[in-house]
Amino acid sequence: MDRLWFLHLNDTRCLLCHANPENVNHLFFSCSYSSWVWSTILRHSSIRRKPKKLLSDEEKWIRNNSSGDYQSSIGIKLDFSTTINHLWKERNDRIHGNQPNHETQILHQIVFAIGSRLRSLGLHARDRKRLLSDPLLPTLTAPVSLPSSDPFNANG
Repeated sequence: MDRLWFLHLNDTRCLLCHANPENVNHLFFSCSYSSWVWSTILRHSSIRRKPKKLLSDEEKWIRNNSSGDYQSSIGIKLDFSTTINHLWKERNDRIHGNQPNHETQILHQIVFAIGSRLRSLGLHARDRKRLLSDPLLPTLTAPVSLPSSDPFNANG
């Protein structure tokens, strides 16, 4: 709602899905655009669960599941923070009249940013299972076939 007061906007709908009123929980977790992106990031991280609908629930899940080994802990937190950052940037870009990005474009940006950060930390594909299936990072690993429903699969 802060953007509405500051920018004197009358439309309170989410700028990503244009369907529901915007608030933190909707913008990052309930919005169809954001939910698809976050679900896909989780799936590529070999995390088999549906995203939570509330920020507090997602943060709690991350705290409870990032206490294992260093690489898993870094991976979960990096996935979350990078996804939130890119979704927020997309929202702000739309406020300022920039061309909207399709979900797959944001997804590619997120995966690239995560891969770059992991490499800067000295982690490699063998350290982070999900990178094995990431065609955006071909220098890290040999290609692996993906399910046909995967947005990265050029054939499906």
